Amino acid sequence: MAAVVGVILLTIFAWAWAVRRPVPLDNASTQTAPTPTESPPLVYAAIGASDVVGVGADDPVSQSWVNLVHHYMPEGTRFVRLARSGITLHQANEVELPLAVAAQPDVVTLWNCVNDALQGVSLPTYLQDLNVTLSRLVKETKARVVLLNMPDITILMNQADPAQRDLIRGGIVQWNKAMSETAAAYGDRVAIVDLFPISAEILAHPEYISPDHFHPSTSGYRRLADVVWDAIKRDRLLER
Repeated sequence: MAAVVGVILLTIFAWAWAVRRPVPLDNASTQTAPTPTESPPLVYAAIGASDVVGVGADDPVSQSWVNLVHHYMPEGTRFVRLARSGITLHQANEVELPLAVAAQPDVVTLWNCVNDALQGVSLPTYLQDLNVTLSRLVKETKARVVLLNMPDITILMNQADPAQRDLIRGGIVQWNKAMSETAAAYGDRVAIVDLFPISAEILAHPEYISPDHFHPSTSGYRRLADVVWDAIKRDRLLER
């Protein structure tokens, strides 16, 4: 009888040992490696006017500078093109900016200043509108903003009086200085692309201007896209 009891006790002990709950030696031994997840695709939003529409290009739908910038971006980047010809920044804040914010972009290009100047918007009024744009983009999205300033449009004014051209050029310099100062308040969230110095390239490359003598041509848009893309790479604006 004692032998039988001993066998039963031994069997119970062996079963209890086999099904015991293991005690972890350390956290590392019980934690599984996290499953790598793919980052969501980048989102690029372009706010602008006729240049974003692509006026002057052979194929406006695909050859605007913003389309070319998008093509330079990583594969899968979602492109939100927001543009209306002739629009001012104040108007863009009403119809384009809300859509840009809703898209929650990683990077935004903004070129809305030439129409404002040509339509007589005062510089103080423009700067108020610019602050509205930049404030919403910085506060309501995680985007880095690429702000393009005023090119030297006097280069296109071949028939203008030299004194008038000098006056206009001085005004452009004033606008660009004020835009840079406004952008600086937002730190590294806003990067300026200075178009003024490269405007002189048009003198050596008249093919950069379309037959309307104002908007860029297909090759002009390509050059502009390269300038903007160089700035994006230089300042690492696509890094999350």
